[in-house]
Amino acid sequence: MPYQRRVLITLLGVVGVSCGILLLLSQRSAGSIAFRLMQDKVLAIAASIAPQIDGEQHERIRKQEDEAGPDYGAIRRVLRATHDANQSSALPVTFVYTLRPSTGDGWEYVVDAAEEGPEKSHVGDPVEFREASERPRLEEARVDDAFAKDSFGTWLSAFAPIKNRQGTIVALVGVDVEARAVLGQLGQLLHGGLVALGLALLIAAAASIVLANRVTAPLKVLRTHVAAMGEGDLTTRVPVTTRDEFGDLGAEINRMAVGLQEREALKGALVRYVSSQATDAVVEEKAEIETGEERRRVTVLVADIRHFTALSQSLPPDRVFAFLNEYFSTFIDIILRHRGTLDRSVGDSVTALFGAPLEDQDQERHAVEASLAMQRRLAEFRERWTLPGDLPVALDIGIHTGEALVVRVGHDRRMDFASLGETVTVVSLIKSLPQTAGAGIVVSETTAKGLRNALPLGRLGEVSVAGSDRPLALFTVDMPLPGA
Repeated sequence: MPYQRRVLITLLGVVGVSCGILLLLSQRSAGSIAFRLMQDKVLAIAASIAPQIDGEQHERIRKQEDEAGPDYGAIRRVLRATHDANQSSALPVTFVYTLRPSTGDGWEYVVDAAEEGPEKSHVGDPVEFREASERPRLEEARVDDAFAKDSFGTWLSAFAPIKNRQGTIVALVGVDVEARAVLGQLGQLLHGGLVALGLALLIAAAASIVLANRVTAPLKVLRTHVAAMGEGDLTTRVPVTTRDEFGDLGAEINRMAVGLQEREALKGALVRYVSSQATDAVVEEKAEIETGEERRRVTVLVADIRHFTALSQSLPPDRVFAFLNEYFSTFIDIILRHRGTLDRSVGDSVTALFGAPLEDQDQERHAVEASLAMQRRLAEFRERWTLPGDLPVALDIGIHTGEALVVRVGHDRRMDFASLGETVTVVSLIKSLPQTAGAGIVVSETTAKGLRNALPLGRLGEVSVAGSDRPLALFTVDMPLPGA
């Protein structure tokens, strides 16, 4: 998944989850506050009615026929006045009534403020409770701890004790309010919160797109310039326009490009230096340089740094380039001192020739001795550069002797080598074999013959070479490697 899309999804997710949690908490808090306010109001209404009711009058109402008497009428007027006074608020009172214990553990209605109709309760009608928690207690005022739901709606009830002149509790006054209006307002609050959440997500999406573009735009610029460097354009530079992490990264990439240019310039200069020194040696020996070509036996050495990729990832770029600069300059000097010539260098790989442009009867021995010197110098590098100890940094070296077509151009003091690709291909094949991995220095059969037992060798195996009718034997140099 593209980084820009991941940034967008992450930002939207953070905004959505944060707003959702905030909406949930605010809704729960609002619901809790609203419920407590409803409890307080209903209980206050019940508590204000109870002292207005005469306990002795209430005790004289015993049967349904007493509903026509003055005692029932007096109490009903008090209840009805409270009912009518609480109709204009957001929490209107629906039912106001009195009740008292009946036979057993039951309760019965006594006075109901409701008008005549199916909803009016009469003296002696039993009070039905769906849950035991809804059942009131005669000795105290109380309000329900939760809403009660039935087919008529959602209710909240409160009860307050009615006392006679002696202070004895003889009944309870009950107040029922329907919570539909309050719950509707809470629903509107939730709906408004959801709309706000949707708008927040839309705003967050737009902001996330802008932010994602601003975050990824510098990355795209960096990618373009790094890709150009990877294709060989070391003159490209990242425009550093900010002072943040992207600006720091761009500056580091520019320093990396400068280091790469310096390394390539150094390598080119060293190649020209080696070639010039070899040609000067020909001139000093008064060897005639004529235009022409000839086939000549040459020995090719290819050296690679083992685990170089992991090494370059574990060190800062400037240290990697400094290491490579010293690596190439030192190893090319070793090759020169052993009568070799640098053919090319790519990445951490060095390809050297022995036996050209000057003929060398001991070119195989010189190539192996140069390899051993390179191994010793790399061991010194490991200690001096304090390379990571968990990386077995070493040299993998392959050596093969074969023929090459030498094209000599005397007037330009230049010698070109044609038909060298086959010999280099054989060396690359030797180094890529699983059995040669980590062997150190591996030489081919033709190189081993040229050594004439000058160095101890151990047979490693054989490899098939394209165009040859028999396999090529491989040998290792049986000498201890530094740091092994």
